Amino acid sequence: MRLPSLLRSMILPRLLTVAVLAGGCGHHRAEGPGSPPDLLEDGWQVSSLEAEGMAPEPLAELERRIEAKEYRAPDSLLIARHGKLVYERYWNGFHRDKPHDLRSATKSITSLLVGAALEQRLLPGVDTRVLPLLQRYDSMPSCSRRSG
Repeated sequence: MRLPSLLRSMILPRLLTVAVLAGGCGHHRAEGPGSPPDLLEDGWQVSSLEAEGMAPEPLAELERRIEAKEYRAPDSLLIARHGKLVYERYWNGFHRDKPHDLRSATKSITSLLVGAALEQRLLPGVDTRVLPLLQRYDSMPSCSRRSG
């Protein structure tokens, strides 16, 4: 699932490349558009790897090695550069419209976004509870519910 535009605007100015890898096992054939990603009405600009100064060969080699089962297949890999999504692939039956339970990776992503939001003064302070700000995602399944 692509990040909403508010979250995207908080982290992309700070990062040249954003890659989200969630471990998985199973389907080793890549699905999804690759590069350039599909242009959707989700607030993301898209571009190709080459247009943003990135070589496509390392990602082609990564895909080859995943398909050959030399590497464990991630569930997804999305790369943004210069504020544009340049690569989008999925494995293990996942796709852009299927919510994904990231478990502990969510803590790292949340801390990155909270830090960026604090720097931009979008949150009042470090004690701000984040879960109430994310109510639109409350319907996502979870093995354990914690108070927010």
